[in-house]
Amino acid sequence: MGVQMKKALKSVLTEQVATLDLDCDDRFAEVKRNVSTNLQGRNPEKKAAAEELKIFLNPYWDTDSKPLNTQTSLLTEMFGKFNASEKLKTHAATVGITDMMAGLETANTALAGLYQTRNEQGAAVESPSASSLKSATAKSYEQFCTAVEQAVNYTPSDVLSTLFNQMDELRKTYARLIRKKDGEEVINPVVVD
Repeated sequence: MGVQMKKALKSVLTEQVATLDLDCDDRFAEVKRNVSTNLQGRNPEKKAAAEELKIFLNPYWDTDSKPLNTQTSLLTEMFGKFNASEKLKTHAATVGITDMMAGLETANTALAGLYQTRNEQGAAVESPSASSLKSATAKSYEQFCTAVEQAVNYTPSDVLSTLFNQMDELRKTYARLIRKKDGEEVINPVVVD
């Protein structure tokens, strides 16, 4: 099955995406630092502007810790709102982060584009679907389980017994999720009480 599933797992763009992500994270951290610093400052005009910017940035404050697709989408949304508000732009100028915001917007746009390109390249790779390999995978796993069971019966050891017991616990756990319907396996939804 390894040959059937083998496809390029790493894109040549991954390193560039990671570099752009770090750049975006660093730029956003700089914006947040400057807003936070001005919140603590003595200049009342800058402090008031920083308070307004902090209120605006609060929903996006932890965006840099989100997955890339979420991060880029949230920052794009943030810039849509920021660019539509002259009041926010004035506050940014007062605090001195106008250039930082422009740089972050440019970096985010580049990251979103490169991330999308990388995903499109990964999707374009021709390979069998995982569902088409389900039957062969199930048979291989069944053979593995039979081999472990026979090993436990004919050459018992603590390691094999532990492995057998762990596999049995997994079987019990996942058996509840699968039921037979007209000879075909159907995945049951997990019910949480």
